[in-house]
Amino acid sequence: MEGTGETLAATPDAGTGAGSFAAPPASGPGETLGEAVSLILSLDPLLVEIATRSLVVALCATGAACALGLPLGAALAFASAPGRRALAGTLAALAALPPASVGVAAGLALAATPAGAALLGTPAALALAQGLLAFPVAAALACRALAAERRTHAATLRAMRVPRLFALRTLLGEARPALLAAALAALSRALGETGAALAVGGAMPHRTQLLGAAAAMGPGAAVPEAARAAALAVALALTLAALALALHLAAALLRPAQEAPAHA
Repeated sequence: MEGTGETLAATPDAGTGAGSFAAPPASGPGETLGEAVSLILSLDPLLVEIATRSLVVALCATGAACALGLPLGAALAFASAPGRRALAGTLAALAALPPASVGVAAGLALAATPAGAALLGTPAALALAQGLLAFPVAAALACRALAAERRTHAATLRAMRVPRLFALRTLLGEARPALLAAALAALSRALGETGAALAVGGAMPHRTQLLGAAAAMGPGAAVPEAARAAALAVALALTLAALALALHLAAALLRPAQEAPAHA
């Protein structure tokens, strides 16, 4: 039985005729990180493909979420209905839901009808799931920003007897940086999630694979080589982190511009 390990390692596969050799040793962390940076700097085609798809899906989801969420937030900020605070609190709670829970709910809703089931595993389903994540973020932050502007300027506008419509336009203009920050926060929520996309079929190479899922699970069959797959997963994670940091930094720079007058 001596040499059995070596003999088996070079024995051809009966089905394919190819040798079944042991996998090469894994690369060290430093080497993997270096290759990941090289993939980013060289604009690796698969990396660019996944990043582009992620941005397009997240932008579509955020656009729809803001189109519905920002007006709802404004309505809640300026309304005087009894249930306004409860609804605003509900939106804030929904903004903190785990992405996987939202994705499962979206997947079940889509699977309930034949037309919806046909969307599973498509970019449209990913945009829907991410839109559901981004909507309460946009609405809750818009409500908070506009309510703060209303408290700050309400007495002045009443004293000047400014018409209601003009007052509304004035407050919206004052809150513009904060509303843009709310949109950026919603985009960050959509772009950085993983669970919601996976729940509606977001792990198919060259079709629905997004940054978060590809970084967490690896590129899969699209990259059969283990070492390169690991480097690409790190490159995807670095790209996602850079995008998330850029969005948070932009939102942080916008927010003080809107809040500074309140602390003057």
